[in-house]
Order: sequence, then structure tokens, then C-alpha cells
Amino acid sequence: MSAKTRSILINILVLLILSAVAFFTASGPIKIIAAIGGIICVYLVAKESVWNYPVGLVGNSCLCYTLFHTKLYADAILQIMFMILMVFGWVFWLTGRNRDERIRPTKHISVLQTVIIGLFLIVATIIWGHIIKAWGDPAPYFDAFTAMVGVSAQYLLSSVYGQIKMEVSIIRNSLI
Repeated sequence: MSAKTRSILINILVLLILSAVAFFTASGPIKIIAAIGGIICVYLVAKESVWNYPVGLVGNSCLCYTLFHTKLYADAILQIMFMILMVFGWVFWLTGRNRDERIRPTKHISVLQTVIIGLFLIVATIIWGHIIKAWGDPAPYFDAFTAMVGVSAQYLLSSVYGQIKMEVSIIRNSLI
């Protein structure tokens, strides 16, 4: 068996395992679609496939619907922000991306930047938590915190701070 065939089979196996986990841990068809869509989207991003955008939009739409109906407004609004960024990325990929362009190198985050992001998390969580508490969010400060971690992860992703962007994303996704 060639290395390429083995890699494809391993990727399919991992997707099947993660999809099974999503199926058995989600509590309804919309959550299952959201979870499986998210898993496939991450896989397609790693493979640099343009199909990550439509798959991600479906997954995020389902997640947004679920979060809104459970009154987790901060994360629902965050999903809307992510969908807007996905549409922007999709359009950029199809129209403005130079195929010969090199990928920007990953940067390392400084101590000062880490402190600034930490302060942002504290202040933004308090402010956003106070706002969504008035909307009737059942866990306003927790919801605000996970949303602000998502915003921070998106900033790190956009700024190519590879050192911690994946860790921040994993922590955020394990919280919601």
C-alpha cells in the first residue's frame, strides 16, 4: 500500500471515528449536523480545500440555531461573526487569492501581547456578560467568556500566531 493511500485511509478512519463521537454525544439532528460539519470543515481547512467554506457555513448555521434556542446569545452572535468571516474568506479564495503566493510564516506571541489578550478577555467578558444578562442568558458570564475566547482565537488565527491559536480554539470548543 502506498503512503498516499495509507494517508487517505487514515484520514477517512479519523473522520468516521469523530463523526461517530459527534453522533453519540449530540442530542438532536441539528447538533449532529453542526458537530459533523465542524469536524469535516476543520479537515477540509487542513487540506486547504475551498469546500471548507460551504461545509463550515452549514455547521455554523446549525450551531448558531442551537445556541440561540438555548439562549446562549453570546456564542450565537459569535457564530454569526464566524459565518460572515467565512463568506469573506470564500470570496477572497475564489477571487483574490494568488495561487503562487506563499503562506505567511507563523509568528510567536510576545509576553506583552499575551497580557493584552488576557486583559481583553477579562474586560470584554465582564462587559458582554452584563449586556447578555439583561437579555436573559442563563449563564451570561460563562457564555461571554467562551465567546471572547472565540474572538481571541479568531484574532490569533488571523494574525497567524500558530503558537497558541489551536490550543485556544480547542479550549473554547471544549467549553461550549
